[in-house]
Amino acid sequence: MFLKKLGMEGRYEKNRIHQIENQSDFSFKSQLIHAQVEDEELVRKNHQRLIDTATALFGKEGYNNTTIRQIVKHSGIGIGSIYQYVKNKEEILVLILEYILKQYEYKLNQAIKDNDSALKKMQTGIDTYYRIIDKEHEKIILAYSSTNALSDPYRAYIKELELKTNHI
Repeated sequence: MFLKKLGMEGRYEKNRIHQIENQSDFSFKSQLIHAQVEDEELVRKNHQRLIDTATALFGKEGYNNTTIRQIVKHSGIGIGSIYQYVKNKEEILVLILEYILKQYEYKLNQAIKDNDSALKKMQTGIDTYYRIIDKEHEKIILAYSSTNALSDPYRAYIKELELKTNHI
C-alpha cells in the first residue's frame, strides 16, 4: 500500500526493496563503545544481546528505572562479564542509539542508487526509512525518549550520526 502511494508499484522497485529489507549482512560494530574482549565476533554477539535486552527493559521499565543487574539477568551475560563489554548503563543506551542510526545509514545507502532520479531516491529513501521504523519501533521510541539521558559527549555523537543519515 505504501509503495502504491509513492508510485513504486513496479516489479523492479518491489524487488529491490524486498532484497534490501531481507538482507542479513548488516553487521553492527560500535565506533564509540569499545570492549575489553578481543574476539570481535563475541563482542558483536554480546553487544547485540545487550541492545535487544536493554531495549525491552528500557521500554517496559524506563531507562532510569532499569538497573544493570536487570539487564544482566535477562541478557544471560554474567555480572562480572558485562563490564568487559560496556562501562555502564549509559554505554548500553549509546549502543542502542548507534545501532539504529548505523542501520539507517547502511540500509539507506544500499537502497538508494546513484543513477536513480531524485524522485526515485526520495521514494526509496522514505520507504526504506519507514520499513526500518516498522521493524525497529521499540528502539526508535527509545531513541527519541531517552536521548536526553545521555551526557553531552554521547549526545553530540548521536546527533552527529543522525545528521549524517539525514544527508543520505
